[in-house]
Amino acid sequence: LATGGAPRPQVKEGIGPQLPRPNRVRVPTRRELASYGIKLPSQRIAEEKAREAERNQYETGVQLTDEEIDAMHQDELARQFAQSQQHRYGETYQHDTQQAEDDDTAAEAELARQFAASQQQRYSGEQPAGAQPFSLDDLDFSPMKVLVDEGPHEPLFTPGVMPESTPVQQPVAPQP
Repeated sequence: LATGGAPRPQVKEGIGPQLPRPNRVRVPTRRELASYGIKLPSQRIAEEKAREAERNQYETGVQLTDEEIDAMHQDELARQFAQSQQHRYGETYQHDTQQAEDDDTAAEAELARQFAASQQQRYSGEQPAGAQPFSLDDLDFSPMKVLVDEGPHEPLFTPGVMPESTPVQQPVAPQP
C-alpha cells in the first residue's frame, strides 16, 4: 500500500506560506551594558573582593563584633543605593522634590485666595429688589409632608364581605 510519490498524511505541514524566521536577538556588549549602568556578575565579584581587601587592611589591628559588621554592611548598602539613585536621577533630585512641594503648596494657597476673592466679588453684589434673604425655613419643605395626613381617618379601601359558599359535592355514583 505504500506508494513512493504519495504524500504521507502522518506528517503535518503548516498551513500558509513559510515566512522567514525573525532575526536572532543581539546580546549587548560589556561596554553597552556599562553605559546603561548594568554591571556583570564578574565585575560585581571583583568589586566585592576589592572592598573585602580594603576592610581587611582597615581591620588588621581591630576586631569587630557581628553588630558592627552588620552596621558597616548596612552603611555600604545605603551608600550604594544613594549612588544608584544619584546616577539615575542626577544631583538635584532630592532637593528639587522638597522645593517643588513648597512651590506647589504656595501656588495652591494663592489660587485658593484668588478663587475666594472672585467668588466674594461675584456674589457680594446688591440683592435685587424683592429678593428675600435666605432662611432655613426655605429648605424645610417636603412634598411627602403635604400628602401625608397623620390624623385619624377612614380607611381608603376595605375588603368587602363575601358570603360563604358551601362547596359543591359531586354525587357519588354506585360502582357496578
